[in-house]
Amino acid sequence: MKRCPQCKLSNPDTAQRCECRYTFKSNSQLAEELGAAINRYEDVLFGIRLYHRQIEVLYSQDAYILKTSEYHFKHIVRRGGKALSKARKLLRRLEQRTPSARTLAKAAALKFFLSPPWRSDMEERALLLAQTYQKLFGDRPRDVPLTPEEHGQLMDEAAERWEPNESFGGW
Repeated sequence: MKRCPQCKLSNPDTAQRCECRYTFKSNSQLAEELGAAINRYEDVLFGIRLYHRQIEVLYSQDAYILKTSEYHFKHIVRRGGKALSKARKLLRRLEQRTPSARTLAKAAALKFFLSPPWRSDMEERALLLAQTYQKLFGDRPRDVPLTPEEHGQLMDEAAERWEPNESFGGW
């Protein structure tokens, strides 16, 4: 028997779909989806790091803004890092030949990604920064700090690519 991660109903092992209309996925499908979610989450965290660094450059003379930004950035990185750690551990379990039913249910629900420690509009901007970084700097390791000139180049290019989302008042 396998348990539906959505409604918790028990289903025969051969069931493709639960009565609640949830479609069961294979281990490889779940692993692929989880791997893609991990990559996206990493890109968002990297974009947030780029954004935070830009705040440090732009507001270097404003202690209050710097302190507030640092506080929120550390909180996001801590929570995001915990979520990524859980996700990677779960992915390793999924990639084993016979993951437990509990592991499969957790992977199907992706609980640790349902409430990320950032707002949805921030995610869009962070992804834009990560994509712009990739375009400008290619395979450069992400842990190599950008120079102030490179930050300027990154921000100029990202601003050119930005398409405001009307649901957030253009920002």
